[in-house]
Amino acid sequence: MTRKALLIIVAGLVLSAGAGSARADLTFNLVQVFSGTAPAGTLTATFADTGSGEVTLTMTNSLVGTEFVDGGGRGWFFNYDPGLDISMLGYSYVSGDVASNVKISTDAYHADGDGYYDIAFGWPTGPPSSRFVGGETSVYKLTSTEAGFSSASFDFLSAPSGIGAFPVAAHIQGIGPTGADSGWITVPAPGAVLLGAIGVGMVAWIKRRFSSAPVPE
Repeated sequence: MTRKALLIIVAGLVLSAGAGSARADLTFNLVQVFSGTAPAGTLTATFADTGSGEVTLTMTNSLVGTEFVDGGGRGWFFNYDPGLDISMLGYSYVSGDVASNVKISTDAYHADGDGYYDIAFGWPTGPPSSRFVGGETSVYKLTSTEAGFSSASFDFLSAPSGIGAFPVAAHIQGIGPTGADSGWITVPAPGAVLLGAIGVGMVAWIKRRFSSAPVPE
């Protein structure tokens, strides 16, 4: 196989993979700890466009054992498009576990070791039966009449402070054998960045592989 043919195949694979992963929904899988102790479980948040000026947020809890999402103003944080008016962003409960606190304000919610976020969901931290724990979901409808509002409006990084900036963060309590530990989790490196790195690496390998001898074009 010629070098040109291989390069074309690699480019096609990278582009098709990227196209296959593109969708209207925005999903965050929180699996990486950036402060404190890592929980045994994970969290998933999906923003879906469900109507004109309407986005449905589904927060899925896959934590383990005594682990639960913190309440108050230190629960599950999200960001909002700084080009939109956050005062026009509204919310309403749909189903699942009801958050005891929902707060919206630009750069008002600080995650330990990380930046400032715009939206905070918190659940009760009292008796275990009232906590947001593994196996539960919490669904909310987010609305705005502002032009350009969509699920993509929540794909922004926190205002930098500490180790870096992330698009989402959550504070987990009840970690460990005694349930005395806590930690903050977020998403790993963006898939698009990883995909691009793989593509560039494959192209570089092919170029090195065929540089030692001329190959017919």
